[in-house]
Amino acid sequence: MSEKPIQKGDLVMVIRALPCCGQMYRAGFTYIVQSVFRSTRHRCICGAFSDVTVASCDDGLPWPRGFPISILKRLDPGNLSEDVPTDEKVSA
Repeated sequence: MSEKPIQKGDLVMVIRALPCCGQMYRAGFTYIVQSVFRSTRHRCICGAFSDVTVASCDDGLPWPRGFPISILKRLDPGNLSEDVPTDEKVSA
């Protein structure tokens, strides 16, 4: 069964290294996708430019953070196991 493509509103997690430099930047972080688009000049944190499909994610910064969709995994919040902390279980 093929996995549903990443789209606006999806919960995603960074699970792979960046394709240009191999850095595990933001691995394990989760985001809500704001938009998905093709970028012919996506700039990586290493300074390299690439032609990739990007998921723009909002993490509270004044600008959106973009990740190549090849390093993201779409999560289904309904299928998270009981041992995964949620807002209700995390104490301040």
